[in-house]
Amino acid sequence: MDYAKYLRERAAEMSELALTATEPAASVEFFKLASLCRDSAERVERLSKGRPWHVSRSEEVAADASAAPAGSAETQIEAPSAAKPVEKGC
Repeated sequence: MDYAKYLRERAAEMSELALTATEPAASVEFFKLASLCRDSAERVERLSKGRPWHVSRSEEVAADASAAPAGSAETQIEAPSAAKPVEKGC
């Protein structure tokens, strides 16, 4: 399956729905979805580089980290906060 093509088709569908929506809020949300689909299609193409069949999540994370400048918000990973122990009692 060509995922980039599929995502672009969904983007076109969302854009069409945005243009025909009667509610302004719905129109805005459909445009946001269309933009997300287009951006995702570009990411799939960039990450697959000749491998349209599959892009794993680990490859996507590695590609995003290498594309972001060192110290940027995209490369910083927050450690999970320590869970507080549950106290038992009345």
